[in-house]
Amino acid sequence: MPVPDVTTENGRRLALFVIETQGAGERARLRGRPRTWAVLRDQLLEPSGFAHALHATRLAPDREAERSLLQLRAAYAAKLAGGETDAHGALRSLTRVQAMATPQADGLRIPAPIAWDSAYVPPGSESYAYERVLETLELTDTPRRIKPIALHYHAFSAASPAGLETLKRIYAWVREREVFPIRVEDYTARVRAFREQVLARDLDGAFYVRGGEALCTLRVPEELGLPDLAASSGVTAVRTLAQGRYVSFAAGTPRKLVLGASALGHPHVVQANGRVSCFEPSPGTASEVRVALQVTAATGLQLSVAGLPREARCSLRFGKRHVVARTNAAGGLEISLTEHATGPAELDCAGSP
Repeated sequence: MPVPDVTTENGRRLALFVIETQGAGERARLRGRPRTWAVLRDQLLEPSGFAHALHATRLAPDREAERSLLQLRAAYAAKLAGGETDAHGALRSLTRVQAMATPQADGLRIPAPIAWDSAYVPPGSESYAYERVLETLELTDTPRRIKPIALHYHAFSAASPAGLETLKRIYAWVREREVFPIRVEDYTARVRAFREQVLARDLDGAFYVRGGEALCTLRVPEELGLPDLAASSGVTAVRTLAQGRYVSFAAGTPRKLVLGASALGHPHVVQANGRVSCFEPSPGTASEVRVALQVTAATGLQLSVAGLPREARCSLRFGKRHVVARTNAAGGLEISLTEHATGPAELDCAGSP
């Protein structure tokens, strides 16, 4: 059976960033003794472009620091309970992987997907030990992807030369991966949707997804075959990785998945770093394809599309922008934009008949 998946969307691993602001108002042990919040801003938040949740402490200097950071586009106020997934080193075991959520008397407790820095750094030690979080991120990705990427650390981790350099190396590792950055409320909504979704199979073999609108992805066993895109409804992205085959639906559309195709012969998204709310190919020919699409990302938009005419000239129109590109010999198209969203857009591709 296909399985609802909270780790991946539109072919990319989800990524979450949370900072506990403890120590953000203090001076860092760096040249010039800058405030730690300014180090976070200049060295990590602004260069990465990822949205960071800030959870404030009760200390006045840290609250002032949080207010300063919240002026950034890449910062917002949110709280997420600390997680316990810390499989690394001699602890590289699935027994160190925490459940996504735990029912409690006062409601559902949803912790961060990966343990925060305190689980890796012994008390009183320098923060360089936090680099072992990369072992956890690798273990929870291979051979099966069982957790999103999550960095959850205290502001004071960036206040020393060792801590700052460690964080820079961790962020560099994340940037080298294809990630889909999300906010805390987006993650918790997906976890709740995982518990609400119903997957039904019709007598003709088609799968239907009901409820849990915030969660758009199914992980599909490869032995069930490729999606039949013409017979399915709402499918936008299909990507086969070493960890599995991931199928994502457009947000807010009826979700029907028909499997068993021998090839993906229709236009589809391979990967995108944002949410696809519309991807609707119009009936066309082998040499001419038109797709209505709408994609929204937290950073500059990155999008790969397959199933288009080979070596075709493509035109993407959205707002007042007109972007021209060409597909490769396999009918694939790579699109990179500085904009974070397309709004209602149209992609036209025409090749040789």
